[in-house]
Amino acid sequence: MKQSLSGIPFSSWNITEIFYCHYTGIGCDSRGYVTDMDFSGWSVSGNFPGDVCSYLPELHSLRIVHTNINGSFPDGINNCTLLEELNMTSLYLTGTLPDFSPMKFLRILDLSYNLFSGVFPASVTNLTDLEVLNFNENGNFNPWQLTEEISRLSKLQVMILTACMLQGAIPKSIGNMLELVDLELSGNFLSGTIPSELGKLNKLQQLELFYNEYLSGEIPAELGNLTELIDLDLSVNQLTGKIPESIFNTSSPTPHLYTPPHRRLNTSPTVPTINFPTSSPTAPSTIPTTAYPTPSSTEPSTFQPKNPLPPPTSTIPSTKNHATSSGSLQNSAPTTSQQINLLPPLTSTVHSTAHHPRPSFPTTITLLLKEVIIKPRESLGASSEIIVLVLSENRLTGELPPDICKGGSVPKSISNAKDLKELFIQNNRIAGTLPPEISQAGNLVKVNLSNNIISGPIPTSLSSLKSLKVLDLSRNHLTGNIPESICELLPSSVNFSNNNLSGPVPLSLIRGGLAETLIGYPGLCVYGNTSVLNFPVCPQLFSSKRKQRYIWLILASVVVVIIGLALFIQRPFSKRKSTVLCQDELITPSHLQFWTCGSASDSKTTKSKSYTAS
Repeated sequence: MKQSLSGIPFSSWNITEIFYCHYTGIGCDSRGYVTDMDFSGWSVSGNFPGDVCSYLPELHSLRIVHTNINGSFPDGINNCTLLEELNMTSLYLTGTLPDFSPMKFLRILDLSYNLFSGVFPASVTNLTDLEVLNFNENGNFNPWQLTEEISRLSKLQVMILTACMLQGAIPKSIGNMLELVDLELSGNFLSGTIPSELGKLNKLQQLELFYNEYLSGEIPAELGNLTELIDLDLSVNQLTGKIPESIFNTSSPTPHLYTPPHRRLNTSPTVPTINFPTSSPTAPSTIPTTAYPTPSSTEPSTFQPKNPLPPPTSTIPSTKNHATSSGSLQNSAPTTSQQINLLPPLTSTVHSTAHHPRPSFPTTITLLLKEVIIKPRESLGASSEIIVLVLSENRLTGELPPDICKGGSVPKSISNAKDLKELFIQNNRIAGTLPPEISQAGNLVKVNLSNNIISGPIPTSLSSLKSLKVLDLSRNHLTGNIPESICELLPSSVNFSNNNLSGPVPLSLIRGGLAETLIGYPGLCVYGNTSVLNFPVCPQLFSSKRKQRYIWLILASVVVVIIGLALFIQRPFSKRKSTVLCQDELITPSHLQFWTCGSASDSKTTKSKSYTAS
């Protein structure tokens, strides 16, 4: 082996030393037999010797991941009849594959991210002890079909056959593989309908069928029986009909929703992943790296499936979502959803032909209904714990249902979505007005409602969203003034273009360099010099505060004038009253006395007369 391979691990090998169990990358059992070889991630090059098991008959585990080993698949490796784990991922090996039938003890077979050609090895269906089968990103195979015999792998927990030239129908017998936790058949040429039998996989946590394009028919309501489901991606297919309400009956927690970068619009950056705590009582183990190779550039994190998987060699990042896109789904959307991402993320990642290692699953739940035709039902209730709500690139019509956030809706009840951080509903046909209550979703960071038919004014209450970083309300039918307070909060991260707005362009928007996006709209204007911006000059109207000051000044002046006139008119009467002379006469206690008064101004002095009444 040292003669066939070169690299750092072998520099420490001393072939004259009898204690070979201490060699780098070598593991032995108690008897001194070599049982494990692991050269993963090391700078190893050359051609791996296919006759390795002729010298190491007790070899149980062979891991060669992310190295520079090249060439074709090692001839004779299938003679390692005691091998339980064979992981040769991300080596870009070429050539055809042998008959794997002799390797009857294999539990993990991961040959993902290679360039194998020829016929897909149907012999894998004879490996009845398999728990992980991963041929992800092997796009040079001849087109092949998954047969009903696949159900013979009754112990299989992870089956990833993404982007490996798979065609034809999805076998109904997969519904009998009750141990499946992860089923991924994306990026192929599958046709026909989604078998309702998949609803029997009650341990399934991830189901990805996106980018098959020939899958048609309705989404089986039986998928609602998958109560452990965390990631459902049915995007970019030809699905029709309505979205079954049962799909949203899953009970998995929703720490946050995640939008993979490959699906994200430019306004929707990556949301940090959140992992279940390692103390979770329902997380006995991690998905092995044999199923999902973890590149050195990927920060490892833990994904705890609810059912045990084979012991891992290391942990990996995780990702969970719900996605359905590019179809013609019509009628009503479901009534409840743990995560709502009728938007572009929900799925983990698109497996492209670039042969990038498959990122694992962050604890996120997202429902992606990209490019489909649906009308949101009022009962599309989302959890109040939702963090990312994306309904973008659909053909949603009408007003947003009042309980999308039941704990939180996009109309007024969105105020209940206290944990909502990203709201993406762009590129739909959403009508109605923006509710001021949106400001009560105080953790919002990014809001994109562009390219809809939303009307009415922009709520000034949006300025109270102190965490807001991006606001895109472009290409709607919004009217009224641009709130200056919002522009001061986001001087360079707002987009109000292509609306029917009027009034002055806020100075903060001009300073942020965004005013040019509003040029050409006749209702908008600027104060002062317009030589650069080419905006019309606003009429020199008083601001509202100045108007109020002037109104109060005028009212005060009027009041002063009225009081002055009143005092002037009353002045002669006051003088006359002040000169009245009254002459009192003696009053006995037993009599009631009345008297008259004479005015001192009279020429004649009139003496008072007293009248006494008994």
